[in-house]
Amino acid sequence: MRHIAHSNIGWFVGFPDPCFHDWQMSNESGIYMLWEKGDYCTIHELYHGKALYIGKGAVKARIWEHSKRKRLIQDEITCFTFTLMENRMTKYIEQLILDLYDIPLNIAENRGNGTLCSYINQGEADFGTIMK
Repeated sequence: MRHIAHSNIGWFVGFPDPCFHDWQMSNESGIYMLWEKGDYCTIHELYHGKALYIGKGAVKARIWEHSKRKRLIQDEITCFTFTLMENRMTKYIEQLILDLYDIPLNIAENRGNGTLCSYINQGEADFGTIMK
């Protein structure tokens, strides 16, 4: 889970976000997650993130589509992460996460009841881990 939550971090703000297409992202198949970026904790020097959505498919196209439709608050930053992998693995991981956690923007097959959170440092929040 740590690998999925910290691989290829990027973000978008509202729609349309003209900077989104500047991210040097592949459109290969993989698993991706949308995260609500929370407040900064000065004690731990980390940002809190809550998982909003998990999906699979052509990551760049899918994240772009979600940036238009899966918004909680229009002008706030939504972070995304993705990991490229084979389709059969994406199906397994997506279903496993949905069985364990309540991911609020996933409607179908969302049976879990845990809250999935991740913490990112200032460098990840400022620059992401993919080329911008």
